[in-house]
Amino acid sequence: MSELVQTDSQVRDLVVDAVPREFPWTRSLPKEDVRAFVAGLADAQAAASLDNPAPVAQVISRWRHTAEVG
Repeated sequence: MSELVQTDSQVRDLVVDAVPREFPWTRSLPKEDVRAFVAGLADAQAAASLDNPAPVAQVISRWRHTAEVG
């Protein structure tokens, strides 16, 4: 999935539209930032493994903090 998000703009747009349902705090972010969050998640997912989900958790934590501060 992460490869599709990174390379297919239609898939990326669908994911960007769905993100606020799963991460309600993203509603306070501008759409460009939600796109950046999605891209960061895709990159982190590619780097993560089932044994080490830390990269994904770090992206979520950083963006959530950004949304709370903004």
